[in-house]
Amino acid sequence: MNGANQDEGRLFAFARFDLSGTPLTAEQYPAVMREDYGDEVLARYPLSAHPSPTIAYATAQGDQLFACPALRLDSTLAGRGKVYAYEFADRTSPPFASLRDLGTDFDFGATHVNEVQYLFKHFGLRSPLDAEQRTLARQMIQYWGSFVRDGVPRATGQPAMPARPGTVLSLRTPSAGGNVPSTGVHREHQCNLWDSESVTLNR
Repeated sequence: MNGANQDEGRLFAFARFDLSGTPLTAEQYPAVMREDYGDEVLARYPLSAHPSPTIAYATAQGDQLFACPALRLDSTLAGRGKVYAYEFADRTSPPFASLRDLGTDFDFGATHVNEVQYLFKHFGLRSPLDAEQRTLARQMIQYWGSFVRDGVPRATGQPAMPARPGTVLSLRTPSAGGNVPSTGVHREHQCNLWDSESVTLNR
């Protein structure tokens, strides 16, 4: 059972830029992207497609470091047996405790480790999940619990977690569409770019 979060990179981009009071600006964005990733990546992550420069940078970072490697791993392991794949995609999820304590209004979305609080008490603390998020949490606990118990992730009344490369179960609250199998994550995370040999990273 393997997966990643939809907005993994936002935590790390926030820590690099916004946490210190120096959010990435539109003027800085092209130079920073060229320095870290090059012109090809900059062209694939235009600032106009994202709500802020920091989030634009975070999207590239999350795709490169988390989303696409997770999908590659699914394909690699599939030759040895079933691989159940998911993507945690609740962009309304509350930031975990240490980020909430900062009092920031940064939009973390479904960032790194945000899914943990749907499965456990993160750092032993109760997270402020609303009613829909608690529903999603119960479903996720069933998926994870079923996998631990008998090797197949299932949840009552919910779709099966896919076990075929290229398809993942997108985990969302009911009003955001609920839990649905998706074949579009490879495209959404620009994995044809990150899986190519043409991208030379400078970081």
